[in-house]
Parts: sequence; structure tokens; C-alpha cells
Amino acid sequence: MIIKVCGLREPENIREVTALGIDWIGFVFQQQSPRYVKMIPSGSGIMPDRPMLSSLKAKQTPKKVGVFIDPMAQDVITRVYTFNLDIVQLNGKETPTLLRNLRRTLDNNVKLMKTISVGCSADIAIYKDYADCADYFLFNVMPSAGADAMLRPDWSVLKTYDGEVPFLLGGEMTQDDIPALCSISSYARCMGLDLGNAFELAAGVKDLPLLSRFVEQLRACGV
Repeated sequence: MIIKVCGLREPENIREVTALGIDWIGFVFQQQSPRYVKMIPSGSGIMPDRPMLSSLKAKQTPKKVGVFIDPMAQDVITRVYTFNLDIVQLNGKETPTLLRNLRRTLDNNVKLMKTISVGCSADIAIYKDYADCADYFLFNVMPSAGADAMLRPDWSVLKTYDGEVPFLLGGEMTQDDIPALCSISSYARCMGLDLGNAFELAAGVKDLPLLSRFVEQLRACGV
């Protein structure tokens, strides 16, 4: 299954994370975010450009995901071509119309992923609005509204997903969640996990030992 690590920014940290064999790496293009990647060419070194990636084993060459929140279409298009993005991830309140417009404009090899926040099974139904224009969904699972802060997200809620579009499972994951996460291979259409801020030393810098241990444990149980 796919393992995606999001929120990368620093060149050396990008190289270290990539060397773990991560499948997808995510870069945030929201200016208000402390993980924001500035608008500079990939060859400058802040992004893992093609020559650097070509030095890695083929199985270690990750797909690049651009993360946007309620963007203008032109902003997405510009960054897709400047940074050679493989996937556009939309984390805001983007309309299906925006996704359809992007699909008509972008190369067909560039995939679109819509993030949907899930607090209960009823939230999953939102996917139906995007079923004809998204290539993937990212279901960001949160503790139920009003739940105690110590409670963990109920990952099993995604068993109720009945769509055809494949999805990634997201949320604040920790090592305590590994037993539950290792069962996700039985979920219909689940294609992988999205790992984010819980694995950081600082904004945009991943904790390599922590991330490596987590990934090893996931791989050991077949994820």
C-alpha cells in the first residue's frame, strides 16, 4: 500500500525521507502554513528535482503531491508545471466545478485528490459530489465532535465507504494506532496512509527515527 508523507520543505530532510522508500511526498502551497514551499524553481534544491531522484533506486522514486487550500485554478496550474507535480491535493472547500476545470486543463497524467474530513460515517457521503472528477480521496479521520481529547480517531468508520474511487486514510496517527491501521488492507478501495504533522521535529522537518520506526512497523504487518 502507498505511504504518503506530507509537509516537507527542507532539501536534506526531503532526501532523507525519500530514502526511506516513501511512495508519495507532499508539499504545501498555502502561504499561511508554516510548511509553505515558496515559489522557486525545482532546480534550486528546495524540491527533489529529477536529477536528484534519478540517483535513487526506482522503487524509491516518490510521486510529488502539491497540497492546496481553496486555490485559484491558475495558481494550481502554475505550480504543477513549475514543480513537476504528479498529484494535486485539494484540502479546502473546493467545488466539483473547480476539479472539473482542472481536469480539462491539466495533463491527464496529473491526478486530482480531494480531502474530506470525517468525524462520523455520515461525513463520508460528501464524496458523492466529487465521484466523477476526483482520481483519489483523502479521508482525514478525526475524533467525533465533543469527544475527549485523549480519544483516538475511529479508523473503522471508513468501512462504510461504498464508492469506487480509491482513497488514502489520513488523521493524527501515532504508534498506538498501528494495530488498527494494519487492518486497513481489508477496507474496500483503501490504497494507503497519509502521514503528517505527528512525525515532525519542527514545521516542515520530519523526525527521521520516529518516521522510520513507524514505517517499518507498518510494512511488517503488510501495509
